[in-house]
Amino acid sequence: MFMRKTGFIQLEKNIAHRLRADVLLEGSGIWRRNRRCNLSLTGFTLLEIMVSTVILALLASGIFSVLVSSRYLVARSKTRVAAVEIARAEIERMRSLVDADTFYTSGLFKATGAWRAWNTTSYPSYRVRYRVDKGAGNAAYRKVTVQVAWNDTTI
Repeated sequence: MFMRKTGFIQLEKNIAHRLRADVLLEGSGIWRRNRRCNLSLTGFTLLEIMVSTVILALLASGIFSVLVSSRYLVARSKTRVAAVEIARAEIERMRSLVDADTFYTSGLFKATGAWRAWNTTSYPSYRVRYRVDKGAGNAAYRKVTVQVAWNDTTI
């Protein structure tokens, strides 16, 4: 049984060796491959191709996991930056209310002997709560606490 390796690429270095590849053993009538011809064959074995495929798959999966985690971290940082900007905007809005000395309260609750107001404002995907307390010392000072909450949907 003879195996001819032909294809789109030349598998043998020299075509002249292919002509001498099969040699008849003297007196036996059995054909055998010429050793010199087998040594001149080039190409990849199935094992080499499988090993290289496994290595490439491992590298690709590592790169893919890095890309997915970096995308998650970027989305998370964008959400956090948006929350900081919303908190800043609410503080600026409270500053204008402090100047006018008017506070709109949606509900009061008693805590540590003083009434405190928690107001809730909604943004499309953020919940904002703020509290205005009297400042220490000067009556014109106010302490404003802003809380911004959101559902983390980037997972």
